[in-house]
Amino acid sequence: MKVCKTCKGQNHPSAYRCRYCNTLFPTGQKIVAQRRAKTKAIDDKKAVWNAAVVLYVVGGIFSIIGLFSSVFSISRGHGFLFHLPIIIGVVFIGLAIWSKSEEFWSILIGFILYSLIGLFLILVSSFSFFIIILFLPFEIYLVMAILKIKRKPKLKPTDVLDA
Repeated sequence: MKVCKTCKGQNHPSAYRCRYCNTLFPTGQKIVAQRRAKTKAIDDKKAVWNAAVVLYVVGGIFSIIGLFSSVFSISRGHGFLFHLPIIIGVVFIGLAIWSKSEEFWSILIGFILYSLIGLFLILVSSFSFFIIILFLPFEIYLVMAILKIKRKPKLKPTDVLDA
Protein backbone atom coordinates (compact mmCIF):
# COMPACT_ATOMS: atom_id res chain seq x y z
CA MET A 1 0.00 0.00 0.00
CA LYS A 2 1.12 3.55 -0.78
CA VAL A 3 0.89 6.00 2.09
CA CYS A 4 0.23 9.66 1.26
CA LYS A 5 2.73 12.07 2.82
CA THR A 6 0.11 14.81 3.09
CA CYS A 7 -2.87 13.07 4.73
CA LYS A 8 -1.30 9.70 5.68
CA GLY A 9 -4.09 7.89 3.82
CA GLN A 10 -3.49 4.41 2.43
CA ASN A 11 -3.84 3.99 -1.33
CA HIS A 12 -3.57 1.20 -3.87
CA PRO A 13 0.06 0.39 -4.86
CA SER A 14 -0.53 1.39 -8.48
CA ALA A 15 -2.24 4.71 -7.61
CA TYR A 16 -0.69 7.89 -8.91
CA ARG A 17 -2.96 10.21 -6.90
CA CYS A 18 -4.17 10.01 -3.30
CA ARG A 19 -7.82 9.08 -3.18
CA TYR A 20 -8.41 11.13 -0.05
CA CYS A 21 -6.62 14.45 -0.58
CA ASN A 22 -5.93 14.23 -4.35
CA THR A 23 -2.18 14.78 -3.91
CA LEU A 24 -0.02 13.50 -6.76
CA PHE A 25 2.57 10.84 -6.05
CA PRO A 26 5.93 11.12 -7.90
CA THR A 27 4.77 8.66 -10.58
CA GLY A 28 1.57 10.65 -10.96
CA GLN A 29 3.49 13.85 -11.59
CA LYS A 30 5.30 12.19 -14.49
CA ILE A 31 2.03 10.87 -15.93
CA VAL A 32 0.34 14.29 -15.66
CA ALA A 33 3.33 16.00 -17.31
CA GLN A 34 3.24 13.49 -20.19
CA ARG A 35 -0.52 13.99 -20.66
CA ARG A 36 -0.14 17.78 -20.68
CA ALA A 37 2.60 17.56 -23.31
CA LYS A 38 0.43 15.29 -25.49
CA THR A 39 -2.59 17.58 -25.07
CA LYS A 40 -0.56 20.65 -26.06
CA ALA A 41 0.78 18.89 -29.14
CA ILE A 42 -2.75 17.89 -30.16
CA ASP A 43 -4.01 21.46 -29.62
CA ASP A 44 -1.20 22.83 -31.78
CA LYS A 45 -2.07 20.37 -34.56
CA LYS A 46 -5.73 21.38 -34.31
CA ALA A 47 -4.81 25.05 -34.78
CA VAL A 48 -2.81 24.22 -37.90
CA TRP A 49 -5.63 22.03 -39.17
CA ASN A 50 -8.13 24.87 -38.58
CA ALA A 51 -5.91 27.21 -40.59
CA ALA A 52 -5.77 24.70 -43.45
CA VAL A 53 -9.57 24.45 -43.35
CA VAL A 54 -9.77 28.26 -43.49
CA LEU A 55 -7.58 28.21 -46.61
CA TYR A 56 -9.82 25.55 -48.18
CA VAL A 57 -12.99 27.52 -47.35
CA VAL A 58 -11.58 30.81 -48.64
CA GLY A 59 -10.35 29.04 -51.78
CA GLY A 60 -13.76 27.47 -52.32
CA ILE A 61 -15.59 30.78 -51.83
CA PHE A 62 -13.30 32.62 -54.23
CA SER A 63 -13.56 29.76 -56.75
CA ILE A 64 -17.37 29.86 -56.67
CA ILE A 65 -17.39 33.65 -57.01
CA GLY A 66 -14.87 33.32 -59.83
CA LEU A 67 -16.96 30.67 -61.57
CA PHE A 68 -20.05 32.87 -61.58
CA SER A 69 -18.16 35.99 -62.59
CA SER A 70 -16.38 34.06 -65.37
CA VAL A 71 -19.67 32.78 -66.78
CA PHE A 72 -21.18 36.27 -66.77
CA SER A 73 -18.03 37.88 -68.18
CA ILE A 74 -17.84 35.39 -71.05
CA SER A 75 -21.44 36.01 -71.99
CA ARG A 76 -20.92 39.78 -71.93
CA GLY A 77 -17.46 39.85 -73.47
CA HIS A 78 -15.60 41.38 -70.51
CA GLY A 79 -11.87 41.10 -69.91
CA PHE A 80 -9.57 39.12 -67.66
CA LEU A 81 -10.48 40.92 -64.42
CA PHE A 82 -13.62 38.84 -63.97
CA HIS A 83 -11.57 35.61 -64.12
CA LEU A 84 -9.28 36.73 -61.29
CA PRO A 85 -11.37 35.33 -58.36
CA ILE A 86 -11.19 31.78 -59.70
CA ILE A 87 -7.39 32.07 -59.97
CA ILE A 88 -7.20 33.41 -56.41
CA GLY A 89 -9.42 30.55 -55.23
CA VAL A 90 -7.14 27.98 -56.84
CA VAL A 91 -4.12 29.62 -55.18
CA PHE A 92 -5.78 29.36 -51.75
CA ILE A 93 -6.67 25.71 -52.32
CA GLY A 94 -3.08 25.08 -53.41
CA LEU A 95 -1.82 26.73 -50.22
CA ALA A 96 -4.15 24.52 -48.16
CA ILE A 97 -2.79 21.40 -49.86
CA TRP A 98 0.79 22.66 -49.38
CA SER A 99 0.12 23.19 -45.65
CA LYS A 100 0.29 19.41 -45.14
CA SER A 101 4.02 19.43 -45.89
CA GLU A 102 5.10 23.00 -45.10
CA GLU A 103 2.82 24.39 -42.41
CA PHE A 104 4.46 27.70 -41.55
CA TRP A 105 5.16 29.16 -44.98
CA SER A 106 1.89 28.09 -46.58
CA ILE A 107 -0.22 29.59 -43.80
CA LEU A 108 1.92 32.75 -43.66
CA ILE A 109 1.60 33.29 -47.42
CA GLY A 110 -2.14 32.59 -47.18
CA PHE A 111 -2.45 35.13 -44.37
CA ILE A 112 -0.56 37.82 -46.32
CA LEU A 113 -2.54 37.17 -49.51
CA TYR A 114 -5.84 37.14 -47.60
CA SER A 115 -4.92 40.40 -45.85
CA LEU A 116 -4.02 42.11 -49.12
CA ILE A 117 -7.28 41.01 -50.73
CA GLY A 118 -9.21 42.25 -47.70
CA LEU A 119 -7.45 45.63 -47.78
CA PHE A 120 -8.09 45.94 -51.51
CA LEU A 121 -11.79 45.15 -51.04
CA ILE A 122 -12.07 47.65 -48.20
CA LEU A 123 -10.49 50.38 -50.33
CA VAL A 124 -12.60 49.61 -53.42
CA SER A 125 -15.92 48.69 -51.82
CA SER A 126 -18.53 50.78 -50.11
CA PHE A 127 -19.33 47.81 -47.83
CA SER A 128 -16.10 48.11 -45.84
CA PHE A 129 -17.66 47.35 -42.43
CA PHE A 130 -19.25 44.16 -43.78
CA ILE A 131 -15.95 43.11 -45.34
CA ILE A 132 -14.08 43.68 -42.07
CA ILE A 133 -16.63 41.55 -40.18
CA LEU A 134 -16.38 38.85 -42.85
CA PHE A 135 -12.57 38.81 -43.02
CA LEU A 136 -11.66 39.19 -39.33
CA PRO A 137 -12.53 35.69 -38.02
CA PHE A 138 -10.53 34.02 -40.77
CA GLU A 139 -7.60 36.37 -40.09
CA ILE A 140 -7.70 35.41 -36.40
CA TYR A 141 -7.60 31.69 -37.21
CA LEU A 142 -4.62 32.15 -39.51
CA VAL A 143 -2.68 34.27 -36.97
CA MET A 144 -3.37 31.78 -34.18
CA ALA A 145 -2.07 28.94 -36.33
CA ILE A 146 1.06 30.86 -37.29
CA LEU A 147 1.82 31.48 -33.62
CA LYS A 148 1.34 27.80 -32.69
CA ILE A 149 3.49 26.25 -35.40
CA LYS A 150 6.76 24.87 -34.16
CA ARG A 151 9.30 25.34 -36.90
CA LYS A 152 11.73 22.46 -37.16
CA PRO A 153 15.33 23.53 -37.66
CA LYS A 154 16.92 22.04 -40.74
CA LEU A 155 20.09 20.20 -39.81
CA LYS A 156 23.21 20.38 -41.88
CA PRO A 157 25.51 17.34 -42.09
CA THR A 158 28.09 19.30 -40.09
CA ASP A 159 25.62 19.82 -37.22
CA VAL A 160 25.30 16.12 -36.44
CA LEU A 161 27.87 14.82 -34.01
CA ASP A 162 29.35 11.38 -34.50
CA ALA A 163 28.71 9.05 -31.60
